[in-house]
Amino acid sequence: MYPFRHHRSNHWALLPHYACPFPDSTKGVHNEYEIFFVWGRAMTKRIHLHPPSLVGVLAMLLLSPLMFFSQVAQTTRQIEHSKLFENYGLKGHKLTDGKGDGGFAADIEVPAYLTVPSRSEYFAKLACESDAVVVGKVVNQTALLSPDESMIFTDVEISVVETLKDNPKSHIYPNQSITVTRPGGSLELNGRKLSVVLSNFKDFSVGGQYLLFLKLLPTTLDYEAFWDRTFELRGGLIFNLSKYVLWDGQNSSKQDSAAALVDARVAASTSCK
Repeated sequence: MYPFRHHRSNHWALLPHYACPFPDSTKGVHNEYEIFFVWGRAMTKRIHLHPPSLVGVLAMLLLSPLMFFSQVAQTTRQIEHSKLFENYGLKGHKLTDGKGDGGFAADIEVPAYLTVPSRSEYFAKLACESDAVVVGKVVNQTALLSPDESMIFTDVEISVVETLKDNPKSHIYPNQSITVTRPGGSLELNGRKLSVVLSNFKDFSVGGQYLLFLKLLPTTLDYEAFWDRTFELRGGLIFNLSKYVLWDGQNSSKQDSAAALVDARVAASTSCK
């Protein structure tokens, strides 16, 4: 897919997804070869290599399958997270099928509300239904294919800035890192970009700060984030990650983040009926 040629180089040979060293072993001798990849298999031709370079080729042959599997849910934690989103994908369709970039866009089913509550009422409801409420900053995020390759989900590392509601089963402290999983995301695989875009749940941004009403995952002690319970705090304002109005007056210019956090703190500290 991506031909690469090397001539008497003592530098790292850049290849799709990773690099391997191929030094000349004898002065004045040409090491000329071409290496290319077809679905994770290393193919070569016109090889004139000495033993040290052959070691590098063998390393490529061994490592290339790992580049695919590292982007598919495979650990116990990742597989448990992937089960949450089994119904999001298109049954019988693998995102890895075909050629070129791939993926799909989807809408999350949204319940119809007869009346829109005030923000304080809405946050009170969310706080009572949540196992933890935090303000946190996105440090890192990893998009992964589900084991059946029909869906992409993202595991997000959150650095906790403030704990509004603690979880007695797994305490959360300021500056602690927690893992939050959510549907959707994008990744690159064998030179292809695969994406699952949810119109009602925008992607997180690394470095962004969020107010999160979270559900505990008992099997992994991680948390799940939801489209209607996740809010971005940016520029002194609070933003919903969906296109829907969730509380009365949400689209007004008075939705400053400081006032919203006051409502969230009160909601998280109020006893639930």
